[in-house]
Amino acid sequence: MIAAFHHRPFGQWFWLVLSAIISILMGVLIMNSFPASSFWLPGLLIAIELLLQGWTLLFIGIAAKSHSAS
Repeated sequence: MIAAFHHRPFGQWFWLVLSAIISILMGVLIMNSFPASSFWLPGLLIAIELLLQGWTLLFIGIAAKSHSAS
């Protein structure tokens, strides 16, 4: 979340905030999960986190490219 506030000059910094919030929520879900879900839940949540991180980096890159072009 700190990185999001460092990237505020770029137009897509909201995606970093969203990714940080979802990461925190996923950590809470893992801590509160039942023993039966401990086998599949971490894999699912890590996959979701990797997708969000990829989208975040993509949008930050696009915003940085358009910011440097102007």
